[in-house]
Amino acid sequence: MASHLLRSAKGLLCDISGVLYDPDGSGGRLIEGSIEAVKRLKDARFPLKFVTNESQTTRAGLTAKLQHLGFSVTEEDILSPVTAVRAVLKERNWKAHLLVHEDCLPELQDVAATAADPVDCVVLGDASDGFSYAALNAAFQRLMTPAARGGGQPVGLLSLGMGRYYRQAEQLHLDVGAFARALEFASGSTAEVVGKPSAAFFGAGVKTLGLDGAAAVVMVGDDIVSDVGGAMAAGLLGVQVRTGKFRPSADEPHPSVTPTAYVDDLKQLVDILLN
Repeated sequence: MASHLLRSAKGLLCDISGVLYDPDGSGGRLIEGSIEAVKRLKDARFPLKFVTNESQTTRAGLTAKLQHLGFSVTEEDILSPVTAVRAVLKERNWKAHLLVHEDCLPELQDVAATAADPVDCVVLGDASDGFSYAALNAAFQRLMTPAARGGGQPVGLLSLGMGRYYRQAEQLHLDVGAFARALEFASGSTAEVVGKPSAAFFGAGVKTLGLDGAAAVVMVGDDIVSDVGGAMAAGLLGVQVRTGKFRPSADEPHPSVTPTAYVDDLKQLVDILLN
């Protein structure tokens, strides 16, 4: 383990699902030691932000869930793709066709197009059971029409992450990346990722820590490709936890990503960072 690199770290970006708790369909099951690990970092004033690809809820909803589980967090502690994509659309003055989870619709209402309006882009999140044939086909049809912004430009595809799968209630479930790839294949579009593993998303996380560069920042997560590989490609240190959807047979070692370190859980990483 490259403990010397981790001990020189000045800030931490931390995944949520699979690192703090495991989703179980009823609010989440705490991962042992995670509450105490977060408290130790906050007590030590170690720069910490939570970066997540969670797109089944708003940042406010995720904050409330973590507080209910016992974590001392605020909305400002969390960087989520739902909040990030809304900022992107407002900055570009774009209207979107939304294929996202129903719980996220209120936060995106002011950037959503009506069914009769032309659109600038399709926004794809983890719609869960909303990924019906009819919903995917409607998104595909939007991608095949000219954009509202004119000039013959194509409708853009913005994906809230590019994860392949996640773990919930001890089962693996398809993530948004699988559906984004299907729409890319059918439409000839290339998705712009707003979330992990986008370098811009990690850069935004580093910026929220108030640090100058990525080299002294650690990203810890349970997805070796999106969390760890994405972070390392963006210049951060990448740490893989052996919790969440980590699979020993597939992730240690991994054929294309070599983490800075593997740790058993967040508690072990915090022991290294603070000692």
